[in-house]
Amino acid sequence: MRLVIFRHGIAIDHMDPRCPADADRWLTKKGILRTRAAAHGLAALDVEPDLVLSSPLVRARQTAEIAAEVLGGAELEITDTLRGGISVAGIFAELAALDLDTVVAVGHAPQLDILLEQSLPADQPQLERMKKAGAALVEFDEVAPGGGRLAWQMQPRALRALGAST
Repeated sequence: MRLVIFRHGIAIDHMDPRCPADADRWLTKKGILRTRAAAHGLAALDVEPDLVLSSPLVRARQTAEIAAEVLGGAELEITDTLRGGISVAGIFAELAALDLDTVVAVGHAPQLDILLEQSLPADQPQLERMKKAGAALVEFDEVAPGGGRLAWQMQPRALRALGAST
């Protein structure tokens, strides 16, 4: 399986007086534009998902919808395993049960950073923390902690530049 880990885009700031409860925070206009540009960067990297999994939180769902649309209309599925927090065991179990070639998982920090780190062997060099609308590709022969190989990790600016060049 090829797992693309994709962090949600820029959402309304917690300090904004219009900010709703955390679960209902939406992508800003800038967040939508940058997320769409980053998704085009994923397309330039030949990401063609069979499935897009998303956290149920609004900002992640919006990011996942953009990714699914830009990347060819892949099926979108909401899952509580990507809701956030620090546990990634449920994500590994959910992914291991799938018989698919490419999955995009959309969620939140720090959970996605932990997922990326735990996907790779323990002797990997230090990874960059994922920024909003940043992504990484991990290739697994069999989905399990420590069983993946990092193909690439891209910060959002680099993804947007790739998307603009196509």
